[in-house]
Amino acid sequence: MENKKIRACAYCRVSTASDTQDGSFEVQCEYYERLINSDPEMEFVGVYGDHGKSGRKMYNREEMNRMIKDCEDGKIDLILPSVYIKNHHEPIISRKQFERCNVILELKKSTTPLQYPFAEFIRCPYCGHVLRHRKLLIQNCYTHFCCEGEGACREFVIQSQEVEKAILKAYETLDLEEVKRIVISRNADRAENAELLLQIKEKYPSFSKIDYWWMDDLIERIDFGFHSHTDSELKKGGIDDRTVSIHWKCGIITTLSSGVLRDSQDPRHKAELWDAYLLRYPSQFPKLVEEVRKKK
Repeated sequence: MENKKIRACAYCRVSTASDTQDGSFEVQCEYYERLINSDPEMEFVGVYGDHGKSGRKMYNREEMNRMIKDCEDGKIDLILPSVYIKNHHEPIISRKQFERCNVILELKKSTTPLQYPFAEFIRCPYCGHVLRHRKLLIQNCYTHFCCEGEGACREFVIQSQEVEKAILKAYETLDLEEVKRIVISRNADRAENAELLLQIKEKYPSFSKIDYWWMDDLIERIDFGFHSHTDSELKKGGIDDRTVSIHWKCGIITTLSSGVLRDSQDPRHKAELWDAYLLRYPSQFPKLVEEVRKKK
């Protein structure tokens, strides 16, 4: 039986539209097409190329975003690293962007908890560990962000749907007048990020789903409040810190409700339920069971 070929592509870019750059762009594209077609184990998917685009941001890099979408759709097995340096030319694709594409490919081939597109943006408010995105077999099997993995406290589990809604709402309700004030500020880095935010908002006043390209361009990190009290406890008094805060790269911080409104949604309660499930059915997730037993 003939082995299935590896579906391979490459990504190429030049940052200006000058005539001299035209030649380098064509050379890159032709080189990778020949390279892939010459390998009998590979199937040529295509060369994705952005011409006259900066390598620092994902915004307006249509071919890069199309390649990421094709990775998500399972159309690509391998992306060839594409590096072209001349006169200290900025990278064709940043290491973070390249690694993210490969993360998508690996997720298509494994049962790793689905991190894309959140990855390192979201961390546990108790221990700072990156929260993993996975479907839990508790409470109607919703997808959650979970504190788990080596060094994790395993004390925080929160339903992802409500968090995603908060992120989308934060973007939609951004104070554009405040963003404009940052554009003319003396902080060059924040001003540049604020200008990019205005450009994206002009084209996309709102988003219907979370996508890596705009999160990576616009968001520095996402923090949760400590969720110190359950709903029942708050009725007797106390500060409601059941929040999620989006830190935009332009310096603005948007804080909204995390969507935790009932005792059954409390992150610590959910963490206890998830640990109890793992101990009850240890054969399903043996590595996680080890974590739970070490914690106990």
